[in-house]
Amino acid sequence: MSKVDDVLSFLDRIVPNAHCELTYNSDYGFLISVMLSAQTTDKKVNSVTDVLFNKYQTLDELSKASLEDIENILKPLGLYKNKAKHVLSIANDLITRFNGKVPQSKEELMTLSGVGNKTANVVRAEIFKIPEFPVDTHVNRICKRLGFINKEASVEDVEKVMRNELPQEKYIKAHHQFIHFGRYFCKAQKPNCFECELKKYCNYDGVNKHKTIIGDKCFVGSNTNLVAPVKLGDNVLVAAGSTITEDVPADSLAIARERQVVKEGWNKNK
Repeated sequence: MSKVDDVLSFLDRIVPNAHCELTYNSDYGFLISVMLSAQTTDKKVNSVTDVLFNKYQTLDELSKASLEDIENILKPLGLYKNKAKHVLSIANDLITRFNGKVPQSKEELMTLSGVGNKTANVVRAEIFKIPEFPVDTHVNRICKRLGFINKEASVEDVEKVMRNELPQEKYIKAHHQFIHFGRYFCKAQKPNCFECELKKYCNYDGVNKHKTIIGDKCFVGSNTNLVAPVKLGDNVLVAAGSTITEDVPADSLAIARERQVVKEGWNKNK
């Protein structure tokens, strides 16, 4: 099995139904939501767009809103002043230049205020189902951790490489799976290396500091200190302050996890 097939197979098992987590009721609403999502979370975006689109229920109404009111609604987001200007500009441009419709072409999308390559790709993939592989912060991190490209590569280079690595028909699904994997599993801080099957490809600095399953045993890296006594097998009790350097029976995992006895070398945050 190739590396990319191995990665996709694992993602199919752990995030089989990954999807866009931005909520929207219209194409223009989605476009604006994606633009607003820069440097913030989908959860925060959903909270403000719920207010925004309940107050201004049509594109025409939104285009006539005051900048001050849009700013007040978007205040929970970072860069809300600039984003408020983008909202009004997008609304007016869609009406005056595109007959109230969101354009499909990347070139036209990127003429809209606040819309760059990633936002255009997300809109094309989600709304129009055009094969694109948008690269956000999670996708960027995962592609680099798994060694598809070097850590210094630009997001444009990441997109180019992954478009060559992935089958075109899997661009959209893989994009969502990489996001969910990075958001909930392989986090920027304290990734769940313990339960990950992709460690053989991973270059995360701390990956070898976590316990890993090898066959029916659990290997605990050196300098793994216990902060409470723990039973490791039928007749072995390791005292607090000890350091484990050898293979430990897999049934000890439940004991160690339940009592949270491992101070280092164990990722307790799933």
